[in-house]
Amino acid sequence: MAKDSRKKRTAQPALFENPFRMVPPGLAALRINFGTVCGLVLAPPIVSLPFFFLLVVLATYFSTHGQHGGGTATFTAVSAVLYLTLLALAVLVAFGLVLVTLRSADGEKTRLREVLRLGLRSFWRFTGLLVCVVLVVAAGLVLLVVPGVIMLKRYFLAPFYMADQNLGVFEAMRRSADETAETGGVWSILAAFVALSALSLIPGVGWFLALAATVLYICVPAIRYREIQNVLAARAKRAAPSKPTDLAPEEAAPQPKTAQAAKAVPSPQATTSRHAKPKFAHKQSRRERKSQKTTDQ
Repeated sequence: MAKDSRKKRTAQPALFENPFRMVPPGLAALRINFGTVCGLVLAPPIVSLPFFFLLVVLATYFSTHGQHGGGTATFTAVSAVLYLTLLALAVLVAFGLVLVTLRSADGEKTRLREVLRLGLRSFWRFTGLLVCVVLVVAAGLVLLVVPGVIMLKRYFLAPFYMADQNLGVFEAMRRSADETAETGGVWSILAAFVALSALSLIPGVGWFLALAATVLYICVPAIRYREIQNVLAARAKRAAPSKPTDLAPEEAAPQPKTAQAAKAVPSPQATTSRHAKPKFAHKQSRRERKSQKTTDQ
């Protein structure tokens, strides 16, 4: 019974499965750090509001007073700062979500400040990973679409490898491609995210429904990453040779040659004491003979 349950826990994820089977464990993990996840999701719009307000004011002013060379340069500079700020914040939020979902999948609670601190530490490395993945997927999409979808599946979990194992850009991509190809279980999650994104096509509240559904499903990739690691660990444990039984102290640790030689050669004192006659042995024998004669008489 225990053996069957152990096999069930370490079962390999199916190549294609019901993508919403993992909704209950995903919601359970989300509840652990729900406030941190909401803070990360709401950070970009909150930070970008002042910049958008400034752009609206500048656009209104220039449309009223006419644009000159200086006004156009100012508007372009503010727009560039807004774009770069939102881009950097998006990268930081993406890496923060990877970190917090990993902690949630492990049942650990974390704070927004800690997540942002770790995200800033790995900001450039994660940016390099995103650039490489986007370029590879875009090149595959240009080549008849299907290669791009395959590349997306190969490197979908690369951010989790980087965040969890502190890997470099290319090592995280390589591990993601190799281990997901070996274990599977990524296609269903990609299909679920595509279905959730399709909710945005609903007129009116579509974007809100898509955002809410994505947040509720956001811990599932981290859970699938942990499942893959558990499967690989179970395989490695089964493939490892069994440890030899503990030997007796004499067999496990033979004595040094010098100690054996010293043990084999008796000491001079032991030799002399072994062959020496007991003291007063001759006198004792005479007394015994005398006492024996007295007894006979």
